[in-house]
Amino acid sequence: MDSIICNDCITKPKDKDKNNVVTLVGECYFASIIEPDTKFESKGIWQLDLHPDKGSAKLIRELGLDIKNRGTEMGDFVRIKKMVIGRKEVICPCCGEVSIKEYERSPPTVWDAQNNPWDGRLVGNGSTVIVDTQLVHWEYLKKSGIVANLLSVKVINLITYP
Repeated sequence: MDSIICNDCITKPKDKDKNNVVTLVGECYFASIIEPDTKFESKGIWQLDLHPDKGSAKLIRELGLDIKNRGTEMGDFVRIKKMVIGRKEVICPCCGEVSIKEYERSPPTVWDAQNNPWDGRLVGNGSTVIVDTQLVHWEYLKKSGIVANLLSVKVINLITYP
């Protein structure tokens, strides 16, 4: 939604959650971290399903993140994602009008085990990763929850994608 804002107005993204960074460890599945996936989200989404190690699984439960299980060998997992197009509230301080602006988000940073920038290889199912996530609280239609936004991925043990 486009809106015209006077020269005196400023934009203020909702950033109350910007410091809620959590590091999780586990095996990743269905990773779209090099190129965004557009199969179900036309504008694109970077994501992975993380099968956490025991320590991270305990933390995930304590944080209240949504844990899923497809009944496969992967077992319990949490989906960590980042939309290519973000949305933020824009508040006009002159009139107080609130509108929603879309903006392009930067991709997650991907590193190898030695902290070098990733070489672009696709990350296959079962690869061991360390994932930095930003916890974001959401509310919509009288429902609420917590999601994990994908910030960065360190690939510790790569299983190459065929």
